[in-house]
Amino acid sequence: MGAWVKVGTLRPVNAAAQASGSAATPLLGLGLSTNVTVTLNRAMPNANYLVEIFPATNLLGASKLEVASRSTTAVVVKVTAQGIALAAGSISVLAHY
Repeated sequence: MGAWVKVGTLRPVNAAAQASGSAATPLLGLGLSTNVTVTLNRAMPNANYLVEIFPATNLLGASKLEVASRSTTAVVVKVTAQGIALAAGSISVLAHY
């Protein structure tokens, strides 16, 4: 897919060209993964935007977060447990140009 993904802290972005959203993540065992759909709070003009993924502090355990797909209204994030288990929590995304 070649999507650029940054996991980190929020930074200022042009508000007119951005959207955000959050979604709950399930409990996962070691090595298991699931796709989590995050609905954006506004539609993007096209699906060629950058995505930043932010795990909430309640997402306990080692995890790998990557963009599985994008549309103008949602981002699908693949969540993979890399520790013994990944406790249920949440993730947020920021979509921008």
